[in-house]
Amino acid sequence: MKPESQDVDSVKKRPHRKPPKHLKKGGASSDKKPTSCQYCGKGSHARKDCPASNAKCFKCKKRGHFSSVCKSTKNADQVDQEEMSDNEDIFLGAISTSASTGTWTRPLSVDTTTITFKIDTGADVSILPFTIYQEKLNHKPLFPISSTLRGPGGNHLEVLGYIKCKLTYKERHINSDLYVTKASKALLGRGDCVGLGLVKLIDSIDNFPQLFKGLGTMPDPYTIKLKENATPFAVMTPRRMSLPLMPKVKQELDRLEKLNVIRKVDEPTPWCAPIVPVPKSNGQVRICVDFKKLNESVQRELHMLPSVDQVLGQMGEARVFSKLDANNGFHQIKLSPDSQLLTTFISPFGRYCYERLPFGINSAPEHYQKQLQKVVGDLEGVACLMDDIVVFGKTEEEHNMRLEKCMQRLSAAGITLNKAKCKFNQKELEFLGHVIGQHGIKAHSEKVKAIKEMEEPTDLKSLRRFLGMVNQMGKFLPRLSDETEPLRGLLSPKTAWIWESEQRNAFHKIQDMLSSTPVLTPYDYKRPTKVSADSSSYGLGAVLLQRGKDVWKPVAYASRSLTETEKRYAQVEKEALAAAWACTKFQDYLYGINFVLETDHKPLVALLGHKSVDEIPPRIQRMRMRLMRFSYDIQHVAGKDLHTADTLSRAPLSTPSTYDDLELEKDVSCFIGEVLQALPISDTRLEEVRQHQAEDHTCRLITSYINEG
Repeated sequence: MKPESQDVDSVKKRPHRKPPKHLKKGGASSDKKPTSCQYCGKGSHARKDCPASNAKCFKCKKRGHFSSVCKSTKNADQVDQEEMSDNEDIFLGAISTSASTGTWTRPLSVDTTTITFKIDTGADVSILPFTIYQEKLNHKPLFPISSTLRGPGGNHLEVLGYIKCKLTYKERHINSDLYVTKASKALLGRGDCVGLGLVKLIDSIDNFPQLFKGLGTMPDPYTIKLKENATPFAVMTPRRMSLPLMPKVKQELDRLEKLNVIRKVDEPTPWCAPIVPVPKSNGQVRICVDFKKLNESVQRELHMLPSVDQVLGQMGEARVFSKLDANNGFHQIKLSPDSQLLTTFISPFGRYCYERLPFGINSAPEHYQKQLQKVVGDLEGVACLMDDIVVFGKTEEEHNMRLEKCMQRLSAAGITLNKAKCKFNQKELEFLGHVIGQHGIKAHSEKVKAIKEMEEPTDLKSLRRFLGMVNQMGKFLPRLSDETEPLRGLLSPKTAWIWESEQRNAFHKIQDMLSSTPVLTPYDYKRPTKVSADSSSYGLGAVLLQRGKDVWKPVAYASRSLTETEKRYAQVEKEALAAAWACTKFQDYLYGINFVLETDHKPLVALLGHKSVDEIPPRIQRMRMRLMRFSYDIQHVAGKDLHTADTLSRAPLSTPSTYDDLELEKDVSCFIGEVLQALPISDTRLEEVRQHQAEDHTCRLITSYINEG
């Protein structure tokens, strides 16, 4: 967009979230005697023995029942007054900031009073601080909302309601709804910016409306090449799935067939893969095809891209940026007729194969990058690296000219874009672990946040873990022994635990040293890469490393606390969660390359490696499917050699769970619910099995090993 000034803080919107609902009092209908527990929907048992007694409902957010039996029809925030009509999550990248300048603000008339707003062309709503509401507009009634506002990282923001008012700027007037929050600065959303004439769409977007419509088609079809010793693998029977899921799977297959992404297969095929339907929170399903066996025989393409340093060097003097995102990128590449049958998969409704390049083929990312490079790689001011197309310029005019040429190329090549994920005319952009803006190029703070915000050790055990990580990661630091001496002194059995300013200063200095060069190395996708992930009983930790001159150096760190639900996972499930979370966290670095995934939990080598998806437990199965888009080799490493990830997992950041973290937990719980419904056993019989297992000594011992490791 082309504002009067320039684009500022990012505000994003995520659709498809239903509003929370209350559980109706009484649970089941009063005129019909319940045949199963009204709180969990399984068997008949005492309330104290119910597995849902401490569970949190995903619908109404209350504890004590599962979402599958939630009978609510009314929003938890709903009252019998006028309400907002949408039920979507609204994400705010920043509500308040100290970086604002006069150029970015405008005084507006709100009814009869004047308030200064900060312009944000990416915002879906306008924000009014509660302090200003109290001071100037407290005579206006607050209406409740059915939307959920989220701040940076996906955390919930407290919204007190919204007011209806008239906004005026110069000679233009519009009616608007202002969300009242505890923010410190008034924020003007995109719709109101357009309505008041403060922004307008740049010509490049107006001139290419077809770029944002439908699924594009690149000109050159892709042929999957197999190794000479390839051995075909075919599944003869479809995976069993629950009856309630069947119509949803059929609906999704019909949708993909209508889009010409898949087609029916009637002839015999030597290759046939199984599918796993993944329930989504909006009630639909995602079809995941397990191409594990096929990938073992696929020949990878070797496609060289410019180095990250080269690309960043070109962007060094840029001040205006746009990032373009292709609409279902892989599906815009057609498969050759010979390759289509290699992707055959079986479902309860027959066999299908892909007509378009599917997600899950390990050679797909590199071929996709190769095709994008052919289309826009020679354009000045355009960088096509990994999964991003970035357009940049020193001035807005130069940027817009380059953006126009780039969109011309994309349009001519038949590529379409996902407008919701594209970012235009940005003054600052995140790219491959760096933040590029008017102040130059700097490392992203998220890379070192897990180290910088690590809590101080409180006992000898936590101090030993920290020093173990320092000894492993700090081998590139000069005078390390001098810096750690105040801490190492506490390890002596003759020394009492005294944590004072000397120890505290040494700890924080080492933190700074670990999160800067020469310890932290710039990312380069050409170097060998590995991810180390670990889980404790209360947190996850991970580190991304790359090898240079025969030594592995860290690129980025990450950690987070487990949610209350995740803390109840078995240890093997926590370790699988750590692996899936770590790869998702570092996906901008990992997507499109082959890397090593390290774990100190040996069973994961098989569970996340060579075993078929059908052969692994349901919760780990869902995490395995999260990893299908990555190309990795999983390796077992002794716990004593996994210092960094282990230390981070035992000192996780206490920041609120992000939207992606909560979605992963929600996806796993939703998937488990579907698996339980598909079990060929009655609720009564299932409850009998549970009771007998609880009474059996061997089963209790096995349960203890699973839960506690």
